Amino acid sequence: MFLHWLRAAASAIRARIGRRHIAAAIVLVAVGIIVGGLLDRPDRIDDQVQSALPTLGLACATLRGGAAEYVGRFAAGMGVVHGLKNALGDAEINQRPEGKSHGFPSGHAAAATYGASYLMRECAGMVPYGAAAAAIAAGFVGAARVEDGHHSITQVLGGAIIGAGSDLVLRRPRSRTWVARHWQALLRALKRAFLANDD
Repeated sequence: MFLHWLRAAASAIRARIGRRHIAAAIVLVAVGIIVGGLLDRPDRIDDQVQSALPTLGLACATLRGGAAEYVGRFAAGMGVVHGLKNALGDAEINQRPEGKSHGFPSGHAAAATYGASYLMRECAGMVPYGAAAAAIAAGFVGAARVEDGHHSITQVLGGAIIGAGSDLVLRRPRSRTWVARHWQALLRALKRAFLANDD
């Protein structure tokens, strides 16, 4: 129901303003996120990049007419990330290297990978070397999270898998049955592994 409302709202806005203007405004927001963050905390550029990648993906999705679906998949992926963080509680995999909890999976890596995956798949032709830049930016976010001691490599990889999975798997039914079956099998295996560690 929420996605239906979101699609209707996006269509109404698009009809009045136009996709190109909306996408340009979203790109300006992404640039503002990065520049504003650099002026405020230049040592935390990974925070700005992890926000900018999905924002740029939204600009591309708006141009392509799929903003509502894009936002819905992003929200679902973030729901999985935060659901796992809370469900795992004090499990060892959920402990951050710095000693805090709620580390698995990395939300930064999930958001950055989601945006990069969409940009690489749907928008790479719009900007020369755009796919490579998106992949490098997402990799940078994950590496920075490990380097800064906020996450382990496993936590970052878990976030990246969820980010890419929410982009690739949670799409409208087309030719996704093979991917969906394997994604569900992966989730079942992860669940069994984490529940086995709690014993």
